[in-house]
Amino acid sequence: MYEIRLRRLYIAFCVILCVIGARAFALQVLEVGPPEDEGGSWKSRAGRPQPFSVHPRRGEIFYADGTPMAWNVPGYGLEIEWDAIDDRIVPTVAEFRASIARRARYEAERDAARLAEQRTDRARTNLKTQQDARRAELAAWRAERVDDLGRLWPVQIVRKDKPLATRWECTICATQVKRRGVPDADCRECGALPSFEELPPPSIRDLAMLVWAGGDAPIEVLIARIQEALVLSMRRLERHPDWKSHAFLVDISAIASETIELRHEEFGGLTPMPRSSRRVDPDARQIAGGTRFPSADDVRRLTDPARRDAGWHVFDERDVLPSLVGNSLLEAVLDDELRGVPGEGNYVYRRERNFGREAIITREVADGPDLHTTIRPELQRLAMRLAASSPTGGAGAAVVLDVRDGALLAMGSASRDGMNHARTRIAPGSVYKLVTAIAVLDSGIAPAETVDCRKKGRFPNGVRYTCAHEHGDVGLHDAFVGSCNGYFAQRGATVGAQALTAAAIRLGFDTRPLVPALGEFAAWEPKSRSKHVLGRDGKLWAPDLALMGIGQSTVLASAVQVATAYARIAADGRLVTPFVLQRDRPLVAAIPIDPVLARWAPLIREAARGVVAYPEGSAFKIRELRDVGAAGKTGTAEVGRVRNEFLNNALFVGYAPHDTPRYCAIVVYERLPSGRYGAGAAGPQVAKLLAEAMRE
Repeated sequence: MYEIRLRRLYIAFCVILCVIGARAFALQVLEVGPPEDEGGSWKSRAGRPQPFSVHPRRGEIFYADGTPMAWNVPGYGLEIEWDAIDDRIVPTVAEFRASIARRARYEAERDAARLAEQRTDRARTNLKTQQDARRAELAAWRAERVDDLGRLWPVQIVRKDKPLATRWECTICATQVKRRGVPDADCRECGALPSFEELPPPSIRDLAMLVWAGGDAPIEVLIARIQEALVLSMRRLERHPDWKSHAFLVDISAIASETIELRHEEFGGLTPMPRSSRRVDPDARQIAGGTRFPSADDVRRLTDPARRDAGWHVFDERDVLPSLVGNSLLEAVLDDELRGVPGEGNYVYRRERNFGREAIITREVADGPDLHTTIRPELQRLAMRLAASSPTGGAGAAVVLDVRDGALLAMGSASRDGMNHARTRIAPGSVYKLVTAIAVLDSGIAPAETVDCRKKGRFPNGVRYTCAHEHGDVGLHDAFVGSCNGYFAQRGATVGAQALTAAAIRLGFDTRPLVPALGEFAAWEPKSRSKHVLGRDGKLWAPDLALMGIGQSTVLASAVQVATAYARIAADGRLVTPFVLQRDRPLVAAIPIDPVLARWAPLIREAARGVVAYPEGSAFKIRELRDVGAAGKTGTAEVGRVRNEFLNNALFVGYAPHDTPRYCAIVVYERLPSGRYGAGAAGPQVAKLLAEAMRE
């Protein structure tokens, strides 16, 4: 009996040895290894290529003088590998709620301290409004993260008839497990994380001290940051299970990276990896834009084979996830160009054990090209400061163009709504009288032909008007100098919509300057369904044409477009168009000249000089404009009423020197109280911009 059993055991042992020997012979002699993704012996891997990628450097953006506007900062990111995550750093719901509460208290104390530093009631009110909106947004975001964490935990199901027969249901895949205690393993179906109420997180505090060493926030706040990012990564993994890893911490120090590498058993699943971040000069953010880490939609877009038909590189998913994606403005519009093309290669294992592997490059990496803009840094900083210096703390904008070729030298905007008001269409007021003047001249009306302005009244065609002064019989030149509403209202109704539209197009109000993300169309836009604007035959009413003639009614224009229009007059009819990249700079001799603008530009320039230099000019009191030798036009547009007080948009656009123009600048302040006009509010600021522009 025993002999039979021993014989059978001996036979089984021999079979096992034969299988092992055959497997070793196949691996080491025949060199037949497992599939490529399962490794194998050094001989089985010999000669078999292992692909790898070389990530390109994202192109940087520079000012006109070569200083960086948007640049790369080498550093490390921290990625999480979910198949090796250390359960001790996963917070419980109670711990997560407590961390969020501590962070919220810290942020409230910090906001209160900043509020106390404000000097005026208006500044305190504005800051408090911004803080309340941000706190509400953060509270909603964090509540969603708590729900995310709760969804990842199993739910206990207790039967009423059998209280001891407890079941746990996975919140991700709804798989049920019969267990009396708390589950201590992942879900057997989807691998979702179990509850860790009994496991304290002893290492997350050390992680916070490493990552944010030297920060001014308390350690509890740093822990809350890590937990929020960790939970967000967990939810993203649930939504995109094909993402094996996802960066949840960025910009960690080199010391932190080395420490985590050395203490990998303590920070299981956390892997530091080289990852550049992007820095942008705050004064140029409205031009350069920003970047972000890729989303699932970005992965699908960049790996779409249809990109090849458009001439762009089709990325592999492993090349997209570590890279940055343009989020807005130049970074977004030129994203495909800035990101470059990754290099490719193969690791080939040599047959000689001592020589290891060899890297064979199959495609060289192509770094993204650097972009050089026309923006002058000092002028840009001044434009940002002036845009933020609105007398009432409201929205403001400032733009500077080079008259000779249209180069954008500065563009600043400041507002509480986050929009770029240099590109936002607003009621332009009297600066739009340039369009009416060109329409009048192109229609054959003689410049010397006068209109009787009595400050307030009605023209023979029934048009009512209100002017700041009683100009009497006034011609085009004097009407432009004194900004006579009576003249331009009458002429706007006389020449009609077609002439006004043609003049607006000549002056560039139908263009999209810079790049598609940095410009809008802005000419008059009649409300086609409004009986107040359109007559029975579909034509515009004369009263509305009169308002359009003075830059009111449905007329809208952006600061960039107004500056473009006056730059074309200053350039004697040359059709300059704003651009922001040095490579787009045209040859001045190749820029076309509009014959109508060229014919009448000298007359308009003489009138624009009179606005500043003549005692009857609407900007004569602004001495700073005469000091820089400027010419230009004031603008004031009524835009609303608050508590029986009218609100105005105040503008001034000018160029200098008036005899040989080189630079054109505009400053806009929106919704100022009545009594604040374009000359006094924006004129001195334009003089500062022109003086700085001529100091090159």
